[in-house]
Amino acid sequence: MQFYLVPGGVDSSLGMTVGNNYDGNIFLNKDGGQVAVPFPEYRGAPYDIGSLETLAVEIRNGGAANNLDSAHVNIFYDNSRFYELCKARCGCAPAPM
Repeated sequence: MQFYLVPGGVDSSLGMTVGNNYDGNIFLNKDGGQVAVPFPEYRGAPYDIGSLETLAVEIRNGGAANNLDSAHVNIFYDNSRFYELCKARCGCAPAPM
């Protein structure tokens, strides 16, 4: 599984890669239970995805049985924090601490 930022400002039809290419085993315990994996960061800070960009995910199944029935990805975001950072960047509010 690989995340992309589209268009991302790069010369690629997929966009700019976000984080590492994840292997499916990182998301499951040995008993089949799910593991919550934190979203990748950029230089220790959260990604800032603007209104003209899209976060995309590519999921590939390379198993011999080709048995990927379905996939579900949850991306949680903090809308309030986004607007705080936006205000601080445009100079219309003090920077958050």
